[in-house]
Amino acid sequence: MAEAYRNLDGTEVVGAVWGYSPDSYSLYGWSDEDDAKFKEFIYLLEQDASFGNYIDERDRFDADWQKGEYEPAVAMHFDKSDFIIIEKIEKNTQARESEQG
Repeated sequence: MAEAYRNLDGTEVVGAVWGYSPDSYSLYGWSDEDDAKFKEFIYLLEQDASFGNYIDERDRFDADWQKGEYEPAVAMHFDKSDFIIIEKIEKNTQARESEQG
């Protein structure tokens, strides 16, 4: 697992802070060029006996990932100290209100 985490070093992600977990970022997405890194990382996480849904099922995981049908059983959170913020995106509530009419 440590190697899987090290392989993510230097990648850019989109994350968010939620009130129930203020000391971490919830993973929202990453660039297409890093997709293979995240696919491998997530498959390794899926081997955890506590919450993994694809334990020793690489073919099923690969197929679901390829079809865009992979959905993690839990939200992926990372400690804030593991990140360097390069751009902060603020929630635009005014735009959402105008969309709703």
